[in-house]
Parts: sequence; C-alpha cells; structure tokens
Amino acid sequence: LLLLLLLLLLLLLVLVLAPPPRDTRAMESHHKSSAAALRVRQRFSGFYDLPVRHDASASDIDSSNFDADAYVSSLLKSKPLPDLVGRSNELSSEIKELDSDMQMLVYENYNKFISATETIRAMKEKVDGMDGEMERLASKVSEITESSFKINSNLAERR
Repeated sequence: LLLLLLLLLLLLLVLVLAPPPRDTRAMESHHKSSAAALRVRQRFSGFYDLPVRHDASASDIDSSNFDADAYVSSLLKSKPLPDLVGRSNELSSEIKELDSDMQMLVYENYNKFISATETIRAMKEKVDGMDGEMERLASKVSEITESSFKINSNLAERR
C-alpha cells in the first residue's frame, strides 16, 4: 500500500514537472472542446475504475485501439492545409488543457498526498512497535496457560 501510494505520488509529480508542449500557436485557441472534456472524463473514469465506453475504431483518437499512422495518413489525404493546421492547434490546446487539469489535481490534492504519506509512515511505525508488544503478549499468554495447567493439575486431585 505504501509503495502504491508512493508510486502514485511520484507519477503525479512527474506529470506536474513535465515541460509544457512547445507549440505556441496553440495558445491562440482557448475554447474548451467536447473532445477534450470527453478525454478528461475518460481519464478520470480510468483512474477511479469507473466503466468507460470505448469505441473500438482505430480512427477514434480516444480509443485504446487508435492507430496514429492511419489517422494521420487519412487526415493528410482528406483535409486541406488550413484544416490540418487547425486540427494541430486543437490537439495542442487539448494537450495543454489536460496537462493543466492534471497539474490542478496535483496542486489541489498536494496536502492530501502529504497527509496520506505521513499517515502511512505513522502506521508503519506503530505496527513495527506492535511487533514487540505482540511477542511479549504471546509470552505472557503462554505463561498464564502454563500456570493455569499447573493449578488445574493440583486441584484435579481434590475434585
């Protein structure tokens, strides 16, 4: 559990510290697209193990079966240059939006991560301390059992 929590914390920190995409043209487009919102919902659903409807299409960018080469090839064949530039800007904007959402999640939950780490550390220390106490308790129970057996043996003759 401790290892899992530390790995999750490390993953979130890596996402926060990752450099932003370098395409500055994407900053021109600040609208929220439904595709980006859907992608965010799907990632949250995946994180919290909620059921997510997956399209099996290789051309669906949100599908686990997405084929990037086929998608790009299809776009290059069917779209004019201005549309390709627009799609590139949309994707860059969506990437920045997703990065921003992830960073906000980390920032909003930073204190919770720290608190959880401290709680796990305290629990580990308490469990380590309990090992010695449990050994002492087991030896005391063993002594009581022996004493009880001796008393029962001595009293058995008088019963």
